Amino acid sequence: MSRTAEAEVQPLGVVRTITEVFLILRNNAQRNKAMLGGRSVEKKEPHEVDVDERMALISLDEGNPTLRLRSRHPPDWVGAADELQYEFNKIKSRVAHLQQLQNQRLSHPHLGDEAADEQCQLQACTEEITNLLTHAQRLIRSIEEAATGRQTAEHRLLQNVVSSALSTLSNFTASFRANQAEYLRHIETRKENVDSFLLAAPTTSSSSNVPWHLLDQPSTDELFSDAPEMTMAQIQDIMENKALVEQREREVLNVSKSILELNSLFKDVASMVVDQGTVLDRIDYNIEQTSIRFRSALGSVQKAEQYQRKNRKMHIIFVLSCIVLMLLLLILVTKS
Repeated sequence: MSRTAEAEVQPLGVVRTITEVFLILRNNAQRNKAMLGGRSVEKKEPHEVDVDERMALISLDEGNPTLRLRSRHPPDWVGAADELQYEFNKIKSRVAHLQQLQNQRLSHPHLGDEAADEQCQLQACTEEITNLLTHAQRLIRSIEEAATGRQTAEHRLLQNVVSSALSTLSNFTASFRANQAEYLRHIETRKENVDSFLLAAPTTSSSSNVPWHLLDQPSTDELFSDAPEMTMAQIQDIMENKALVEQREREVLNVSKSILELNSLFKDVASMVVDQGTVLDRIDYNIEQTSIRFRSALGSVQKAEQYQRKNRKMHIIFVLSCIVLMLLLLILVTKS
């Protein structure tokens, strides 16, 4: 087998190019800069450039407008969101390609090198989709971690982004899992029919005469007939069909492995959804407790105000002050 075939067989998850991701992020950054940046620095006058250089992040003088600066750069999580959208588009195309390969494999089965090449393509495509789903899950976790410590509006926006991404990831994972389960069901049905075909000793002279479209049906009575003895051609057919059965068993094992990986991925996504719900419940609980404590504090302040107004010491002090003023007036009047 040539080097080109070996390069195709190599798992795509080991060496992963991110050139397309870099181009998408660069284009988004340039578009945001064009939308928010206004005029570029090259078109600015010298005094405007000097003003930009003297701007600060915190206003040190309220009367100096040159010290006010508004950040024009997008948040850090925008890049992760763009990369996540790119990964979703890539997952969608890879799932469609995998379904096409599986349909081709089921409709036109082969033996020998062609079957090995098709199996390697299926395995490589399955591993690539699994790696893409895992990477998308890591991106969602990074966006969810970026939500901590944000303001209320931005935190709500990040929560909505994470919820939408989790829903999309769950849909892709469910579609991929259903596709793999359907393919596994077809493989098992064909394996059972081939086993029945081997036990019944078919009278066909060559494996090319076997009606493969009937092997996927639950009944195989049309294939078999009673034979008094087995010829060399029939023995050769049995050996070739045995190799086909072994190939199908390997495919079943690979599909089962991918389904197990998808199961673990489903568990991780479910745990992330549960954690997100727990965080939201905790926020609601803290807000509710804060409102209750504010109400109790307001009641305490009102009671303290009432106690302060009803205090006898304050009344006595007020009466004594009035008496002192009256005595001072009497003294002044008598001396004058």
